Amino acid sequence: MIWIGLTGGIGTGKSTAAQYLRRVGFHVLDADDIVHKSMGPNGDLVSSIVDQFGPKVRSIDGSIDRKKLGDVAFQNKEDLLKLEKIVHPYVQKKVQEIRKGLVKSEAIAFYDVPLLFEKNLESQFDETWLIYAPVEIQRSRIQIRNGWSLEEIEKRIQSQMPIDEKRKKATVIFDNSKTEKDLFQLMDRELQRLKNHQPQT
Repeated sequence: MIWIGLTGGIGTGKSTAAQYLRRVGFHVLDADDIVHKSMGPNGDLVSSIVDQFGPKVRSIDGSIDRKKLGDVAFQNKEDLLKLEKIVHPYVQKKVQEIRKGLVKSEAIAFYDVPLLFEKNLESQFDETWLIYAPVEIQRSRIQIRNGWSLEEIEKRIQSQMPIDEKRKKATVIFDNSKTEKDLFQLMDRELQRLKNHQPQT
């Protein structure tokens, strides 16, 4: 099985790319989905997160209020690192379990993971695909989509590796500064290469 890491920066269009891959028939494992389930009612990480950040991040239904958790964790790097130390090992273990099952059924599979390069995961993949957009486009998209203040947008962008640094590390780079159609055409070209079993050059 060809195992591909799909990543990007906030507002670059990684989720759009993942949705397209699913639409054309590929299995895409989603790190955020694993995290979301782990923080739901009776989720595996609820007690550890409440122990670390206090009952204020817990909802009435017993799940973690991700907005409140984000407000706390993104205030400083120390709290963000504490959260990542809880979440990251759990997600990695889950991914390995799921991947073992995929090997039997899929020729090509993708793992949608925001912090691929930040966590030095590139060696786990046959290829890494980066959905790229210049930082000014990131800011604009985030503001339109989330309605956040400029200060909040900068906090979120600064919490990740600079997108231009990710460009230096990725196997394949997709420039998503134009339209979705343009992005999908670029992706189709690479998907065809994979189907023909050609390595990225």
